Amino acid sequence: MTILEDGPVGLRYGTTPVASSARDQAKIAALLNRIGSADGGQNGAGAPVQPGADRKCPLRLATAIKAFQLRWLAPKGDIRQADGVVDPAGKTLTKLDALAGPGATPIGPGGTDPDMINGMTITQMNRSARGQMRESMSGPALLPVFPKMPLVIFTARTMLFPLLFKIEKDGHIYWVGVAAPPLTTNFTKAQIYFHPNPNQPGGPVAREQDYPTFAGGWQDRLYRYLPSIGLQLAAIRPMLLIVPFMPSPAYHANSAFNVFATRPVETLNAIVTATHREMAKHLPIVPPARPHQIAELGVTSFSSGLGFMKMFTAQLAGTNLIRETLDLDSKWIIPERTKPWFRTTGARARWISQWAPGKDNPPAPAGYTHIAAERLAPIGEPSEKAHAKLGFLTYHWMMLDSVVV
Repeated sequence: MTILEDGPVGLRYGTTPVASSARDQAKIAALLNRIGSADGGQNGAGAPVQPGADRKCPLRLATAIKAFQLRWLAPKGDIRQADGVVDPAGKTLTKLDALAGPGATPIGPGGTDPDMINGMTITQMNRSARGQMRESMSGPALLPVFPKMPLVIFTARTMLFPLLFKIEKDGHIYWVGVAAPPLTTNFTKAQIYFHPNPNQPGGPVAREQDYPTFAGGWQDRLYRYLPSIGLQLAAIRPMLLIVPFMPSPAYHANSAFNVFATRPVETLNAIVTATHREMAKHLPIVPPARPHQIAELGVTSFSSGLGFMKMFTAQLAGTNLIRETLDLDSKWIIPERTKPWFRTTGARARWISQWAPGKDNPPAPAGYTHIAAERLAPIGEPSEKAHAKLGFLTYHWMMLDSVVV
């Protein structure tokens, strides 16, 4: 039997909102989409109904609920009123469960459409991951830094599932990468890494018009953050690294380009659940039977990616999910130098920069590490600037003492 965990779903008499949590909306939409149109459901009646954000039941879903109630309204059926709302343990929910089939398999993890999770479709699109799936990876990383000691890089080696998810949510397409170590067993903890803003002073490195197909600079310039940063985390511990690929307009929290603009926690839950689903196709592990619930997050940004991190932490305000933040060299951006050091409530904050605060700037807080550009010059590729080295080489070192373990 379907359980509505947060209360009723729908619009009472077409106007009055009820609890309508996103996860409960997804359950009702799934039931209606399984039931044939002859029985008052949406199967065969056109496009499936979709859930909305918390407390925002879409009019189409509310209308579908009322249409189902009218089909089974007494005396033809045992539903007593067509008010457009499914109440927990009410007649409408009982009838939906009955018509969806005894012991009906739900849409979603372990169900009839495993790509549908929390009301959004998540499809694995990385072509290199469709065959052998696991990839042996290696790359440079910086060893822990000590004052007055030369910097040393080493070659990190690991195995990864490099996943690239196409997410269809609220009528929009989003792209999110996940670097998943094969030994990952805990899907309730993850690290997130925000790349710099694609719009750079010299011109965009990835264009918004290429985003729906993840073409051009998205594949050629920004995808590289996934394996490069993912292997540095995986070399320390088997934990998921999530890399949301963010177009420049996603700097605005409510932008349609921002994957976390609506239902951010449910979106994260869907991403980690889809990761578990994909890994179970290639490993002797049991696939998820229901969506995971994220419990702890660490969040990192590189350079102008700080703007994305600020938006993300604001969107998760009050959830207590974020345990730490890491800012990689945003202070090298001149306008950032006079701004307060970014931190979010309840999370440990750390910063790395080649810039040292002057007397007219906000003083460096505890958790700040300065690495002068001259110290970075001898390591890595000679043509690579110090700014890039801080973004691509320091993550392994900083994750050694992460509080998300």
